[in-house]
Amino acid sequence: MSAVGDLVQITGGQFVIRPPTHCPIGHQFRPGRVLVGHQPCGCGGHTTWRCTTCDTIIYAPVLADGCTALADPAAVRTI
Repeated sequence: MSAVGDLVQITGGQFVIRPPTHCPIGHQFRPGRVLVGHQPCGCGGHTTWRCTTCDTIIYAPVLADGCTALADPAAVRTI
């Protein structure tokens, strides 16, 4: 069985990243209740899911000791 963040094949032969169904606190992820994003990192990057109810963020792959995703502000700021 695949875990959150794994690349899985869906109907039609396409591949997607398996999303979480709820945050660690238990809020269900459904349209309007989760923000999906990408966090650049020295390891390549992480897909993020932010719960709009409690603001908890899930990272895939999970942040590891060598990750720099949250180490510094962005080098370039766009407005």
